[in-house]
Amino acid sequence: MNAKQKSNPLTQDNIIGKRLKRERKAKEFSQMALAKKADISRSAIVHYETGKVIPGGPELIKLAAALEITPNFILSGSDEYFSSKEPEHTLTADNAFPNMIRTGLCFLELDRESREAFSAMLLTMVKQKKTEKEFEKFMKLLDITPSLFSGLSEMLDQPLDEWAEKMTKDGVFKELED
Repeated sequence: MNAKQKSNPLTQDNIIGKRLKRERKAKEFSQMALAKKADISRSAIVHYETGKVIPGGPELIKLAAALEITPNFILSGSDEYFSSKEPEHTLTADNAFPNMIRTGLCFLELDRESREAFSAMLLTMVKQKKTEKEFEKFMKLLDITPSLFSGLSEMLDQPLDEWAEKMTKDGVFKELED
């Protein structure tokens, strides 16, 4: 068997490429149409679909948006969240309480200028994901945060749902009610 006849083994790169090609065809896009919609070169699309290259982060986001699918679907074939132990995924756990503590610890390590940039970015992202009314409610929660921390030591000694119920009874969340 000569080199031209060898079949490519089904690697992760090839699986991602096949998934991209399948989604592109399902949307009835040519490679050129997808390239234009995603603002990526056609040659890059060819390389991705053939499994020669895996799209980087920015390209992955552009492709997902153009194909109206999630980046996770492109990478894994599923919209389900996949657990990761990588440091950059530290703040994505399903349990909100550890995420709050981790985020707070991240803030402690930043200087004021970096905290301002991070805060602006985070608020912009939240605003994009919420309706105007939901965002107003979110901002009220930020305003009452100091009262939330008054019960922090008590919260650490009991399950989160019990603490939240107590804080609700104490009126801390009253401003958030419709």
